[in-house]
Amino acid sequence: MKKTVGQLQQNFKLSDLKVLFERLFPSPPNGKLEDYRFIVNGIDLNIQNESEFNKNKHLIINGSTLYPLQRCVGGSDVDMVTLKNIVRNELPSEVGKILKVMAQCAAHGETTLCVALCCYKYCAGCFIRSFEASKFKLECLGCKKAINYMEFFKSPDFIQTLDCLDQISTLPKHIDYQVCSCGSPMVNETMYAKQQCMQLGEQQLYFYDKLVVPLLRQMLNLEELSLKLSAIIAERSYIDGNQLYEQALKYLPRLNKFMFNIHAHIINTSSIEIDLPSNDDIRNSFIKRGFQSVGTCATKPLIDNVGDCHVYSLPYLFDDCLFLSNCFQGGQFNKVRMLMMRDRYPFEEKLF
Repeated sequence: MKKTVGQLQQNFKLSDLKVLFERLFPSPPNGKLEDYRFIVNGIDLNIQNESEFNKNKHLIINGSTLYPLQRCVGGSDVDMVTLKNIVRNELPSEVGKILKVMAQCAAHGETTLCVALCCYKYCAGCFIRSFEASKFKLECLGCKKAINYMEFFKSPDFIQTLDCLDQISTLPKHIDYQVCSCGSPMVNETMYAKQQCMQLGEQQLYFYDKLVVPLLRQMLNLEELSLKLSAIIAERSYIDGNQLYEQALKYLPRLNKFMFNIHAHIINTSSIEIDLPSNDDIRNSFIKRGFQSVGTCATKPLIDNVGDCHVYSLPYLFDDCLFLSNCFQGGQFNKVRMLMMRDRYPFEEKLF
């Protein structure tokens, strides 16, 4: 690696960096400034936009090392968004080609025509939602077995598209940046409190342990967290304060403000009965961890092997309230604009 020494004025601009670069690396043979990425203290400087460049130029100080990394010539960016849209558009048709059986859908519990995915069966709509939520991976919710696309889908072209998407989603993780679940490339740095991707939408999550828990554990500098989560969990009990603390919160040493709105949908198709906590048990588990104002609404026992638990911080600051059941204990919900009710247990007149 060749090391070259250069000097910038104290109040330098992006144009000054360009002049210095052209002096130190005359073209030819080294090319133009735009052919390089500039890294300082692990941060990728944006030399395409001066306002963005100015946000990080303070990192260039006396004695600092600035790494100019030449971009590879040729090739092109992989359009992951287009591939994902192709999969989404063709998925309903592909699911229609799969042999179906009359069974109880593992997601919503109703008996209908379902596709069999290893240990569980899903109606077409629930399978499509779960497949998208799992980033187009085929994995059994019960035994966690990974399933080859060729063993499940029928059309070779559709399978090839999925394989291509899988390959380009994995490859960049072994280079120097990561790919967000929306398909946007992001610099592979420590996750900070303000890091966010505006393209991410809300979805019901089928892989709580694999997606949410590892993500939260990376946010070491997080000071405030507003967690809105709807998770489908197999063969386990509801998410309570003890579980949330042990799995995630104890890894966030700087967290001083935590608002949460957590819905857990439990599925139990095994012969082993799940010991479900009561509303008081769940509330006390959060109080034990320092969260004094907590609301809960948990169904007990399970009906048709499924159950729901909604636990939330008070005052309630979210704009929706999902899967409301007859265990709802009331309160003020001034910000709620959308309400979804589930009647596995009959509602009583006093609720209204």
